[in-house]
Amino acid sequence: MNRGKQCNQIIEKYYDEIVRYCFFLLKDDFRGAEDCAHDTFLLLLRKQNELDLEQNIRGWLYASANRIVKDYRKKQLKFQAMLNYELEEMDDQTVQVEEVGCSDAFDCLSDQELELLKAYYSAPKGERVDLAKKYGMSISELYKKLHKIREIVRESPK
Repeated sequence: MNRGKQCNQIIEKYYDEIVRYCFFLLKDDFRGAEDCAHDTFLLLLRKQNELDLEQNIRGWLYASANRIVKDYRKKQLKFQAMLNYELEEMDDQTVQVEEVGCSDAFDCLSDQELELLKAYYSAPKGERVDLAKKYGMSISELYKKLHKIREIVRESPK
C-alpha cells in the first residue's frame, strides 16, 4: 500500500480521537482543538516518508498533538497579551480605519474557499470523508486546503 493511502487511513482512524485529546488539553476550546488536530495530521503528511507508519503511529500522533497544543497555548497567550496592550493604548484615542483590500477575513477568500470552509464546519465529523469526495479530493488534500484557508484568514486584516 502506498504511503498516501496509509496516511489517509490513519487520518480516518484517529481523527476524532486526536480532536477529543486536543479538546481535553485546551479545556473546551473546540475550534482550537480542531486547529491543533489539523496541524497534527498536516505534520503527519509532511513527515510521512520519515515515519514508520506501521509502528506505534498512535503514540506519535498523541505526542505531536501535545506539542502542537502547547505551541497553540503559547501563541494564544502572546496574542491575548498583545491585544490587551493594544486596547490599553487605544483607550481614549480616535482610531482611523485604513482602506484595505479586504473588509474582513472572509472577504479575502475566493467563493470556492468560503463554500468549502462553510461546508466543512457545518458537516458532521463522520461525513468529512464524504465531503472531501464531494469536492474531488482525499481527506488529506481537504486538510491541506483547509490549512491554507486558515492561513489566509489569519493573515488578513482584522
